[in-house]
Amino acid sequence: MRNCANCQFGKYNRAPGASAPDLQCRRHAPRPNIGDVSVLVVWPAVTGEDVCGDWKPDAATVKARREKRVAKLRERRNKRLR
Repeated sequence: MRNCANCQFGKYNRAPGASAPDLQCRRHAPRPNIGDVSVLVVWPAVTGEDVCGDWKPDAATVKARREKRVAKLRERRNKRLR
């Protein structure tokens, strides 16, 4: 499924003291987050189930798809050779 968990722009960032890593969308430049006293520059936080129109598969997804295609081609070739 096309979502942030398997997108090349979704990056996990483990903050110090955090119990779980945060998923950040790094498709575009970080945005300023203006607080009471200071300005922080952050990437948008997303969940693994979030989706958008900029999705591109990450390396693991590309590899899995390639392996699946190769397996199908081998299967077809083996059927022809029988």
